[in-house]
Amino acid sequence: MKYKVTLNGTTYEVEVEHGSAML
Repeated sequence: MKYKVTLNGTTYEVEVEHGSAML
């Protein structure tokens, strides 16, 4: 599952697998 996270005006796509978040 992928989430979009905005940090300091920059948008990152975070892929979450097996309960672990990786940038």
